[in-house]
Amino acid sequence: MVTGMATPKTLVHTDAMRVTCVLFAMLVPALCQPLSITAPTDPARALALSLRRIGVEGRLLYITAHPDDEDNGLLAYYRHGRGMDVTLLTLTRGAGGQNEIGDELFEALAVLRSEELRAAHLFDGARQRFSRAFEFGYSFSVTETFQKWGEEEILRDVVRVMRETRPHVVVTMSIATEGGGRHHQAAAFAARRAFDLAASDTWPELGPPWAASRLFESASRGGEAPRYGVPLQEYDPVLGCTYAAFGFVARSLHKCQGTGQVRPLDPAARRRSRGGRLLSRRRGPPPPASGDLFAGLPIYRDPRTGALDARPADTWQGGQVPNAASPQQVAERLRSLLQECVPEARPAVMAALSQAVPLQVEAVAGKPTVIPGERVGVRVALHNRSHLPITVNGCFIEGRFRRGAGADLDEVWNGDLRPGERRVVPVTVEVPAKADRWTGVRLRRDPRADRYVGSSDRLHDPACARVVVLADAAGLPLEITPTPVRYRETDPVFPAMKELDLALLPRVQVGIHPPVLPVPVDDDGRRAPATFRVKVGQGAEDRCLVVVRMTEVDGDGSCEQRFVMYGPGERDVTFSEEDLGPVRAGRWQVSASVASGEGLAEAVSMQPVTYPHIRRVFLERPATAEAVVFPCSLPGGRAVGWVEGTGDQVDDCLELAGVPLRRLSDGDLLQGDLDRFDVIVTGVRAYKVREDLKAAHPRLLRWMKEGGHLVVLYNKSPDMNSGRSGRGGSPWAPYTARVSRDRVTVEEAPVVVRSPTHRLFNRPNPILASDWDGWVQERGLYFLETRDERFRELLSMTEPWPGNPGEKTGALVTAAVGDGSWTYVGLALFRQLPAGVPGAYRLMANLLAQERR
Repeated sequence: MVTGMATPKTLVHTDAMRVTCVLFAMLVPALCQPLSITAPTDPARALALSLRRIGVEGRLLYITAHPDDEDNGLLAYYRHGRGMDVTLLTLTRGAGGQNEIGDELFEALAVLRSEELRAAHLFDGARQRFSRAFEFGYSFSVTETFQKWGEEEILRDVVRVMRETRPHVVVTMSIATEGGGRHHQAAAFAARRAFDLAASDTWPELGPPWAASRLFESASRGGEAPRYGVPLQEYDPVLGCTYAAFGFVARSLHKCQGTGQVRPLDPAARRRSRGGRLLSRRRGPPPPASGDLFAGLPIYRDPRTGALDARPADTWQGGQVPNAASPQQVAERLRSLLQECVPEARPAVMAALSQAVPLQVEAVAGKPTVIPGERVGVRVALHNRSHLPITVNGCFIEGRFRRGAGADLDEVWNGDLRPGERRVVPVTVEVPAKADRWTGVRLRRDPRADRYVGSSDRLHDPACARVVVLADAAGLPLEITPTPVRYRETDPVFPAMKELDLALLPRVQVGIHPPVLPVPVDDDGRRAPATFRVKVGQGAEDRCLVVVRMTEVDGDGSCEQRFVMYGPGERDVTFSEEDLGPVRAGRWQVSASVASGEGLAEAVSMQPVTYPHIRRVFLERPATAEAVVFPCSLPGGRAVGWVEGTGDQVDDCLELAGVPLRRLSDGDLLQGDLDRFDVIVTGVRAYKVREDLKAAHPRLLRWMKEGGHLVVLYNKSPDMNSGRSGRGGSPWAPYTARVSRDRVTVEEAPVVVRSPTHRLFNRPNPILASDWDGWVQERGLYFLETRDERFRELLSMTEPWPGNPGEKTGALVTAAVGDGSWTYVGLALFRQLPAGVPGAYRLMANLLAQERR
């Protein structure tokens, strides 16, 4: 028996509730379908879960480094199973991660991953907080992590959240990991120090001191120290599954990080889930022998006396917990309890009563977005789904349109609703002409550190307006969660309703594409004009003056173009050699301004981030871009085929630089004429998403033997290798090799060119030491581990941090295959090309310049 596993005695409170919910679970078919685990947002299950929270005052704070680090099963167990208040503090928003479902990187990826956290919390019920830390990429050093974040600043963030949430128990990550990802260790260090600092008089401006009782960290199995278990294999009849299975579904919503796996039939078979989550105590007195994390703590309040105790009070005085399948009976018993309970217990009772006397509120707008000075029709539906008459004392649409100002209120309706009555009220909402609180996430990085400035530490609200209702039933006020105003649309091809939050956008917004334009200059000094596509979205005005200006970053060059747009549209803006002046390498800042009543104003870009599994969100940015001028000879006369992967912008970047590509379909790979191509490139993670690529492997081998050159950009080891978790060799390499998890995370790490005379370093561009300067985030990842002498290692590099010791090879490996070749590229070109790193373009041009023999 694992030391510290919770015994049935510690779960008397929740066990009684679960027994009484069996009937309810039988009445709700969705709960009985193991393949249809859904979020418990329906009224019946929400009521059952709210009953569990009466008399429970335990608070848990879970501290992690990135979105998807959390154990969603653990969060669900304490929030839904035990009825506690649960907060997840994620230090970063995940901007430095990879993206396996789209091309968002950096701040746009941070927005996507934040929204995936919101989607997961619909399941696990946790509240979400963030620190200011920016995820600058994978790291092998806690020292580097705190140097870049700013140790004191991040500690202050954690202390503030700890004092505001006042947890009894804090859970964090392991501090003893030996692998990479030292942001995880930094989160554990921050949790330990904040645990002590929050209880002291340090930084009084962050709130009154709070002393949490215990701190636990994730634990590995084995060892002599006690391990405390969280029983995630318990079945919850309200959720309709075990907490481990429920957490697995919640975790699967982190889809951009590759977590959309098929849920196993037996989650206990997964090593991480066997026996439940194990934790080690790091601060505070140990729990009693029962092992429950909260055991012995006064976290239960008797609703009638107000007394705190370490054991649940007899809330229902010997009777059974009300059956959530009979909301009328539940309401009667809650009304009786409310007359007897102390003020401290009233909020939980009132919350449950509001679930038992449900008033459904919906608000549907006539359009998905609005601009300043515009009107929008909204239909508000109020449906009394209870057995009691409900008096609506006030129903308002609360619009948040102006920065630094209060909410704008539009009254909708007031009156009485009979049981079962539904009332639909149309109302027109007028957006103020001076509205400027755009419904977008603003993430601004400190230019001196890897952290955000002026950003909220909570999830962004993607709706600019919501319905607020004040109502009571039989004289008792109801707590009705504000409802966002949304627009509904239907997919005409596959009829299904989709909801979009009503968003406030600028009257004129400008998008400049591409964000970074490569401008290669050949040996004769020729370069293509710098052409940007400017997309202008306009509101009510017909005419809009737009000014696009280019300014040399490290020089005094500048030029601009002005044009008038009559309504929304796109326009190509081209800056010629004459505009940019003499040929020279460097960066140019591109910015857009629009005419306003007071002259020219900086234009704003609103980038939508939308996927089926998240709410639509806009990322608000200044309308800016860059042009990068650099010497580079392109591979003229080469026929290049491109196999698209996932989350990859490399092909787009190459086309912008002037390299023509032919994107290959499954028909091209399996039946087409491959002999027309000199080089074929497989994009990032192509072996994860292209089964046709795998099926075409024999054809590609023959093509290489006959003189073709295959370039494989990085793939993750489970996708490229065979066997469980990708531990075996790669069946897609020409000789024995496997993709490892080796990487070099420091972008300035010295690079050793092992074969300086190799053509990939000389034709058509000589690769110089300066070509390794200016890289972003990392050198490379998922390097190739070769086991055959026919492979040729072209590069080696060494991480400066002890956490990743030794010389690393496999970042660029090539092998002759007949008259052709196979080359694996573990260098992070998928980050460098979108960032406009000249050396990455020059090396990529050399890879594409190989001539078919």
